[in-house]
Amino acid sequence: MVRPLAVLCLCAAATFAGPGKKEAERAISDLRGAKDAKAKATAFLEVGKIGQVQKSLVASAFDDAVKGLEDKEPLIRAAAAECYGMLDPDPKEAVPALLKLLADEDVRVKTGAVKGLGAIGSGAKEALPELKKVQQEYGKKTQGPRPTGKTELEELRLNQELLRYTRAAMTSIAPRKK
Repeated sequence: MVRPLAVLCLCAAATFAGPGKKEAERAISDLRGAKDAKAKATAFLEVGKIGQVQKSLVASAFDDAVKGLEDKEPLIRAAAAECYGMLDPDPKEAVPALLKLLADEDVRVKTGAVKGLGAIGSGAKEALPELKKVQQEYGKKTQGPRPTGKTELEELRLNQELLRYTRAAMTSIAPRKK
């Protein structure tokens, strides 16, 4: 007779085991076979999530992430930056590449770079001065009268999102001491 508790424990273990080789292969295949920017960005994020759990499963996509940082499409650059940071890169190479993206004119790309730096954590300490500048600049941009137009509201939302992730990245990189 199968004990219900044993079945429940096995199901829970399978749920928390994380991604397997098939999921990683599918994510990499989706990344390399993507026909549009949204599909490629989604695949980059999936690869990054898998990489955080088990880097070796998606190691073959590392160069794709680096290449994606230079893509002409902002959505892809943003997702590639976030993915790159999640793949446990060498901070000596990754931090300068991600800092370069903080100068991008597209706020989504800046946000992706900030998320990537935050994923690197304490290895990205040299990014703190630049992140403080982003925090100051976008802190000012989110103040003032509430915009009314749809475009202005979306711009405010993106600026607030960048500000929120910048604060989170700074905490991840250099946690406050109590």
